Amino acid sequence: MLYELIGIVRPTSLAEVREIVLAAGQLVLQQKGVIRGLQNWGEFSLPSAVSVHQMRHTTGYYFAMRFDASVSTQEDVRKMLRLDPRMIRHSSVRLGDGKLGTIDAVLDLSPPAAAQSTHLPSAIAALRRGGRISVMGSVEQPIVGWHFLEYDLQLKGKLMYEREDLILFVKMLEAGLFARGADLVETKSFRLEDWKEAFDAAAEYTAFVSKILLNHVSTTKLDIAHGNANDVDMYAS
Repeated sequence: MLYELIGIVRPTSLAEVREIVLAAGQLVLQQKGVIRGLQNWGEFSLPSAVSVHQMRHTTGYYFAMRFDASVSTQEDVRKMLRLDPRMIRHSSVRLGDGKLGTIDAVLDLSPPAAAQSTHLPSAIAALRRGGRISVMGSVEQPIVGWHFLEYDLQLKGKLMYEREDLILFVKMLEAGLFARGADLVETKSFRLEDWKEAFDAAAEYTAFVSKILLNHVSTTKLDIAHGNANDVDMYAS
């Protein structure tokens, strides 16, 4: 199985991060697993203060490790991290069966609030050889690595709206083709857990300037990738 592990280490030194990642990686390799990738995200503030192992933390070093391993190996890694007093939090997600290359293309429209999310690297890792990715969002994170060369991937960046588009839109407003003020964009809002209803509404709610809004408010203390409430726009076509 392909897993992605995200961990937060107490903000003492990078040496501790290296030691923990090395120990986790060696455990995976000893049990005939494969390390797919490692990322050091650096030190960030925690969503809220965390007390663990009789210490209180407000910041921590974030890292991510992707690996192929059995279910039992993944559980052993989590157990090891849970017992390590240097760890603040950790979480692992199963990404699939390890057989990458099932997606033809990726279109990314992520907002700035998703800067620490791992969804974009995960989507890129699932691209077939010669696959394509178009980045139209505003997330700033390094995405070009050896995987791009190995799988002959194509990357294209594109602004969603250029100057000419904005000028044309203003002219259409002046011509009275759209309503003005609060009536310009029709919006329906849903909680993240009601995503099925949101997608059903998007299929029916197809006005030219309409959108479905998913409101994500984290309620779990183990949400280590995001700490603030953020909105994700899903525009109806």
